[in-house]
Amino acid sequence: MSEARAEYDKPARARSSRGTACFVDNGAASFIPLCDYLLKNQALEFLEAEGHRVFVHTVITGGPALRDTLSGLDSIVSQFPTGTKIVVWANPFFGATDYDGKPFEELKAIQKHTGSLSGIVHIPKQNELFAEDMRTLLERHLTFEDAAADKSLGLMNRRRLSIIRDNLFGEIDESLKELSRAG
Repeated sequence: MSEARAEYDKPARARSSRGTACFVDNGAASFIPLCDYLLKNQALEFLEAEGHRVFVHTVITGGPALRDTLSGLDSIVSQFPTGTKIVVWANPFFGATDYDGKPFEELKAIQKHTGSLSGIVHIPKQNELFAEDMRTLLERHLTFEDAAADKSLGLMNRRRLSIIRDNLFGEIDESLKELSRAG
C-alpha cells in the first residue's frame, strides 16, 4: 500500500476506535486522491453503516475561482453516492460569491444541487486587518483556541480572531439548525 493511502486509513481507524468526532481537513493538492480513496473504499457507506454521521464539506471560492469551484461541487455531487451529506462553504475571501446580481443560493449550480446539500455556511467577509489575522492563523496552522492562548500574537490580533471565530461559529450553528429542521 502506498504511504499516502496508509495516511488516509488513519482517520478511519481513529474514528472507529473512539467515540469522538473526526475531521479530515485536506488541501487542494490532496483533494482528488482523497476523494478517489473514499469512493474506491466505500468509506462513507462503511462509516455510516457503523453508525457514524458523515459529512463532506466543500468550499466555493468567490471571485475569479467561482466558476471552477462551482464545477468542483458538481463533480462532488455526481461522484459521491446519492444521499451523501454535503455542506458548502461560501468563501468571499478572493471576491464575491454572488454572480451576475444573483445571490449565492440562487446560482444555477447551487439550485441544481439543492436537494443534495445538507447546509450552506457563509464565511463572513473580512476587512483587511481581520483578513491579515486570519491569514496568519492559517499560515501558522493554528486553531482559534491556539491563537487565543498565543501571547506572540498581539492583544487586538487575538480579539479580531475571536470575532471571526464567533461570526463563523454562528454561521455554522445556523447551518446546523437548518439541517436539524430539514432532517
